[in-house]
Amino acid sequence: MNAPKTETLRASDDLESDQDLEDLVLRAKGGDRRAFEKIVRALRPRIARRVRLRLGCKVRQHVDSEDVVQNTFVEAFKLLPAFSWTRNGCLVRWIEAIAEHQVQRAVRGQKRRCREVSMPRSSQLALRSLGGMRPFVAKGTSPSGVVVRNEALDRVRSALCRLNPDRRNVVVLAHVCGLKTKEVAARLGRSPQAVAVLLFRAVRELRHILKC
Repeated sequence: MNAPKTETLRASDDLESDQDLEDLVLRAKGGDRRAFEKIVRALRPRIARRVRLRLGCKVRQHVDSEDVVQNTFVEAFKLLPAFSWTRNGCLVRWIEAIAEHQVQRAVRGQKRRCREVSMPRSSQLALRSLGGMRPFVAKGTSPSGVVVRNEALDRVRSALCRLNPDRRNVVVLAHVCGLKTKEVAARLGRSPQAVAVLLFRAVRELRHILKC
């Protein structure tokens, strides 16, 4: 009768035995990045599948599962000096626990982003700072100018309502509240690079709506 299969990380040819894995862990704990990269290559498919499953289809529409996987291994590398090898499979369970924490963090961040960000009705910063939209703003303070300006603001508010929540919120935070990219990123729980891309696409869509 064959012995039951034990949990293993041999997801690639880099790891031929659990002893190899334990040796890699010891080297990685000592700061050997190449050793850790081999562990990542072996574990990544398994962790990626788990993250996608735990996020679910709905959240994955707004959260990149690969970002969560990447954050998992970054956190694992930081915490690795405190990890103790006890038995086969312990590293898998340890990194899966970190992945679960990152998933919950991503879910909380998504819920936070879905909350409506209030936009001051009288604010004109939205028009003033969105490049290419100045023609919608009437100059001067004459009664007719005020009417036109208010109509323009109403158009922007209406256009913002047509954006999805993520794009609407990033526009409001950046162009109405005047937050810097890093501040918006911290508020939304995203990286500055992701916020920059999201803002670019949101502004492009907003301009398109206003021109229709």
